[in-house]
Amino acid sequence: MNLAREAAGSQDVHIGGGPAIAQLFLNAGLVDEVRLHIAPRILGGGTRLFDNVDPEVHLVPRQVEGEPLATHLVYEVERAPAGD
Repeated sequence: MNLAREAAGSQDVHIGGGPAIAQLFLNAGLVDEVRLHIAPRILGGGTRLFDNVDPEVHLVPRQVEGEPLATHLVYEVERAPAGD
């Protein structure tokens, strides 16, 4: 991740991947914002996105936009202070 930060300079770094990648980066404290795009399709299975994420990681809702085929959510990531 340090290489990504160096290459990006002052620009944002975006992380792509599935739930396992998201969980690793959330638990490492390397995520400031989560953007989810939800399309109402029932697939019948899959990996839950926030399983195995440290309970000290809190998602604070910042934005919701709805469209006929998707809902777009933006959360700010905060960590609970030590001792809470």
